[in-house]
Amino acid sequence: NRVPVLGSILGMVANVALNAALYPVLGFRGVALGTSLAATANFAVLGLAWRRHGGLVGAGLGPHLARVVAACLPLAFAAWLGVHASLLSGSREKLGALLAWGQDYVSKKRPEALVNHPEDYRIDWDGDA
Repeated sequence: NRVPVLGSILGMVANVALNAALYPVLGFRGVALGTSLAATANFAVLGLAWRRHGGLVGAGLGPHLARVVAACLPLAFAAWLGVHASLLSGSREKLGALLAWGQDYVSKKRPEALVNHPEDYRIDWDGDA
């Protein structure tokens, strides 16, 4: 069965093409987006092939995939939190922001200023400010 090889070739070609197209427009974010889209295309091809041959659940992959996704969620949250915390300067500010975020999350309090003045809260990714 050549479907996995064809899926991998499609993913690789899509990765190169999408990265070449998106890098000039979005920079390093375009490379990340292109790689993610190419991996999604590769997964779609393999998913369709598995479905044609009995599906994911029949092969025992469905429950395994669910466990992998469940295991990845805390890590994804930690990575998201780490990126946002790394934008702050010192350890005390990071801890204070984490505690304030947790308190706001639990109390369902949402900052009104962000809605009314979003330009004041833009992140300067390039450090030009």
